[in-house]
Formats: sequence, C-alpha cells, structure tokens
Amino acid sequence: MTSGGLMISGWLDSPSLAQEAAPNPSPLAVGLVVDGQSQLNTARITNIEYRGECPGRKAGTVPARFMSTATLPAPGRRVIVRNVSLGVRDNPFPFTDRDYSQGRSSEATLLAYGTKQELKTFSVIPGVNSFEYEIKQGDRVIDKGNF
Repeated sequence: MTSGGLMISGWLDSPSLAQEAAPNPSPLAVGLVVDGQSQLNTARITNIEYRGECPGRKAGTVPARFMSTATLPAPGRRVIVRNVSLGVRDNPFPFTDRDYSQGRSSEATLLAYGTKQELKTFSVIPGVNSFEYEIKQGDRVIDKGNF
C-alpha cells in the first residue's frame, strides 16, 4: 500500500501542479499506468474546445491500466478501483472493474474528467485523486489498499 494519489493534469491545470505531485520511489509499486507515460500515477488529459462556425467541446480520454508489484496478475483475477477523491459523487463512487489475469497489468480503462460514475469512462478530477482498490480471486478479496 502506498499513499498519495494520481496526478491528473490538462487544460484546466497549471504546469506547476505536475511537478509538485512527483511520486516517491518505492520498492512496491501500485497504481495506474497511463499509456505513453513512464511514471506511475501520472496522467495528462486534454479536452478540446472548438471555436468559430461550429463551436463545441470534445472530452479527452487517456487509456490506463492498474498494476501492483505486490500482487501480480494471475488467471481468474479482477481488480476494482474506486475514485474516492473529495469532490466526486459517492453514490456510488466512480469505479472501474477490470480483468487482471495476464501480463503485468489489468486490461485498459479510459480516464476522463468527471465527478460521477460513467458507463464508458473512469471519472477523475483535475489535480491529485485518491483511489481505493481490491484485487479479487473469484469472489475472494486477496489484496486491497489505496493510492
């Protein structure tokens, strides 16, 4: 188990926030690996705002995978990650339930800005987010913690 959170940055944040949230090196790593990022628990989500004749907004998403060096993927395993950050709705907390049976991380989920549970994306808020996780083998919880 580690403390801290996932740093989410994008068009809503200042660049200095990403520098403040650099994770501390640790022998045990747990959290979200974002495609294209070499640091654990760091993401950049960019929303696009169109101006001119056809104004509008396109919500940005980034694929991320859960990993834990303490409890590795194995056949029959799943991981549930909940965003328990202050500022997100808690009935239920935004969550993702992913296959955790092969490779070194879970199947991908899409991170997007939001404050409530969504069907196609895992909601996060700009800044540092707090997560709880449970790794299950069938119906039995074999590891849990937060990051």
